Amino acid sequence: MKKTIAATVTGLALAGVLSACGTTAAGAPTSTPSVAPAAAGGSAQAAPTSSSAADGAKSSRGNLVKKVGEPASETYNGETIATFVAKSIKVVPSCPGQYASAPKNGQIVVATFDVETTAALSKTISKDFSLNMFGWKAIAGNGTTVNGNIVPIMCLDSAEELPHAIGPGEKATGKIAFDVPAGAGTLVYTEPGASAGWEWSYGK
Repeated sequence: MKKTIAATVTGLALAGVLSACGTTAAGAPTSTPSVAPAAAGGSAQAAPTSSSAADGAKSSRGNLVKKVGEPASETYNGETIATFVAKSIKVVPSCPGQYASAPKNGQIVVATFDVETTAALSKTISKDFSLNMFGWKAIAGNGTTVNGNIVPIMCLDSAEELPHAIGPGEKATGKIAFDVPAGAGTLVYTEPGASAGWEWSYGK
C-alpha cells in the first residue's frame, strides 16, 4: 500500500493512504468540546483520485496549505477515515489552563478543531484517530523549525482539549495549544512516518 497527499505525493511510509482535499466541513462546532456518534451520511467524503483545484496549494515543504475553515481529510485504502478543519487559530497571552506554566518558546497559539470520523476508521490498525498528540511542529517566520515537542502539557483545562483518541463514527470539537516563537509562523501536522502533511499560518 502507499500514501498520497491529494493523490500527488507518493512514497509515504505509513500503511495507508493520506490525502487532504476540499470537502464539506465536519459537523458544526459546539459550545464545548465533545465526542458524540456521527449522524448517518456525515459530511466526510471520499478523497479525489486525482489532483484538482480543490486540493489546494502546496508549500515549498510539500505540505498542503490550509486556511481557517478549510477541511482536510485522511484516507485509508481509498476510504475516508477522518475529516478535520481548523475553526480558529489564535495567539493568546499565556496558557489558559489552571496549572499551566509560562511558554518556553515565546508565545501560545490555540487552535480549535472540528473532527469527524467514519466507520472506515475501524479498519485501521489503531482503530482511532488522534490529532492532539504527536506529529506537530512549528516553523518561525524566519524559517527556523522549533526543536522538541511544541504541544505543552496542561496548557489547557481538560474540558477544553480536543480528545486524544476519537473512535469510528464520532464527532469532536476541541482545542490544541502550541508553544511557538513570538511573531507569525506556521504550524505543520504530519502523520508519524509520513513525508508530507498539512500546514496552517498563525499570527498573520
